[in-house]
Amino acid sequence: MAASRRVVIGADTHRDTNHLAVLTDAGKPLADAEFPTSPTGYDDALRWARSFGTVAIAGVEGTSSYGAGLTRVLQAAGIEVAEVSRPDRAARRRQGKSDPLDAYAAARSAVAGHGLAVPKDAHTSALRALLTARRSAVKAHTAATTKFTPCWSPPRPSYANATAATAPPLWSKHWLDADPPPTATPPPSQS
Repeated sequence: MAASRRVVIGADTHRDTNHLAVLTDAGKPLADAEFPTSPTGYDDALRWARSFGTVAIAGVEGTSSYGAGLTRVLQAAGIEVAEVSRPDRAARRRQGKSDPLDAYAAARSAVAGHGLAVPKDAHTSALRALLTARRSAVKAHTAATTKFTPCWSPPRPSYANATAATAPPLWSKHWLDADPPPTATPPPSQS
């Protein structure tokens, strides 16, 4: 290992394995390897990457999902981590799809500074869950309000005056047309 050499790593993350690739900071490919997604695997990956030189930056795909564990270990080791976007479909069709190619593409993105984002952490994930729950609650509230508003809102005065002698109020029709609730039958007795 050259003591002054700076390297960039890229990681293609999956459920069971992470594939890492190492480039020089000038973009020359050095090596790639696959590691299990476990604390030992993360430590082995970090030790392996550092054997090539000082890690300047790590480009990781999926920092909030399969790459979350690797991201935490790299950040704890003082390595700057950037989330890289997956290559677009057209580029993947042209170049092929494999874990080493995706890992090298992640490292190249980190070198070029192209398609990088701040890695997501636990706070980001919690905020995403909170916003999803809020969106769901607002949607349910809107649906319920839309469905039941005619039941408790009397008709507009102009409509009520025009139809008062010929038809019952609109709101009462909804109540009259509603099916009665099912009657509860007692459970069978055990003798």
